[in-house]
Amino acid sequence: MGALPNTLPQPQRKPASKAAKPAKLNKYGRDPGSPSERMRASSDYDRESGYSPFFHSFLADLPRITSGNSCTLLLMTLWAKSAGRGSGKGQARPEWTLALSVADLAQICRCDERTIERELVAIEKRGLGEVKRPAKGQIEARLKYRDWEALPDYKSAVVEMPATEEEPPELTDEDEAKPGNQRVTGKKPIRLSAGALSKVFPVSCGVKAFRYKADGPVDLDITAVIQAGELVVTSALPAGWLEKLENLKSSSHVSNNLTSPPRHGCREESANVGRKSAGVNHPRAGELCQLFDPFLSKQAVGLLTMDESSLVKACEAVQDVDHDYLVKFVVQRAAAPIKSSKHVPSIVADCYQAWKANKVLDGAGLPLRTGRATPAERAIQAAKEKARCR
Repeated sequence: MGALPNTLPQPQRKPASKAAKPAKLNKYGRDPGSPSERMRASSDYDRESGYSPFFHSFLADLPRITSGNSCTLLLMTLWAKSAGRGSGKGQARPEWTLALSVADLAQICRCDERTIERELVAIEKRGLGEVKRPAKGQIEARLKYRDWEALPDYKSAVVEMPATEEEPPELTDEDEAKPGNQRVTGKKPIRLSAGALSKVFPVSCGVKAFRYKADGPVDLDITAVIQAGELVVTSALPAGWLEKLENLKSSSHVSNNLTSPPRHGCREESANVGRKSAGVNHPRAGELCQLFDPFLSKQAVGLLTMDESSLVKACEAVQDVDHDYLVKFVVQRAAAPIKSSKHVPSIVADCYQAWKANKVLDGAGLPLRTGRATPAERAIQAAKEKARCR
């Protein structure tokens, strides 16, 4: 079987893609190869070439049928790409464009591709033109400019309500019984989850205007629109408030750089020592909380600060362990997740035993052991030297 020829088509390797070279800009700082600059290059004012005829009736229809700047620019671009193609002598100008890239249209009209797609759908729906899609990301279009005169004026389906600085009056129980008044959402506020849309609340009275009251110390950005007979109110925190909230969240979980090389100095100079945790009166309670809480927070479990029983046991187990040694030991132990604050006392106890067995007691004022070190002690000392070199 191995000697038989392989008749299956072999996959062809794609050539290695080359990095795109940065475009050379002209003296005005624009890219000559961009779609808009290519259209500029196709025009010659002196020879009167590279243009499309602009009927005077366009000025009568475009201002009233377009939905805005993007729609106007898109209609003008499609007209230039169809009637501006040119034709032979005695032949009518083309009405259909060639295949156009949606991305190129977005660049010419100075908007994003989603806006172009939305305007193309509206052009077909409102009878301004026809659109074909020969391939993904490409369109062909023909403007029905002969029918524009009969089309109605453009009216937005979304009506924005202006804001007001006046404070709306409170609706009392007596006012509710009067004609024209109604508690749309009821007497109690309706709480919605972030990004959720409420249910439909029927309105049984006539409404001529709309006002919104923002209770609380936080500013709100609101938008009110009427869609298919429904008044939709959207409220959101301003960007400045969102940045403040993110900074507060991030600052509550910031810990010291525990992986940095050890710093020399007496224990009284350390910023971690001497702080006391709420509810536990021990000189090293704050040190333990600040050391273990970042690792517990990373696992989304209860913090040592909130577990008074475990904190008391950890304070008893730490005894007089050197601060720098404790930090090294906990950082190495945290390579495996610390999944509960109840594990902290046993970790601290193991640290004390390792510190005591290591015989590095000069930090507590005790003399070093004299004589030849055991293999276990030499291994521990080598690990310390390796960690110090890092």
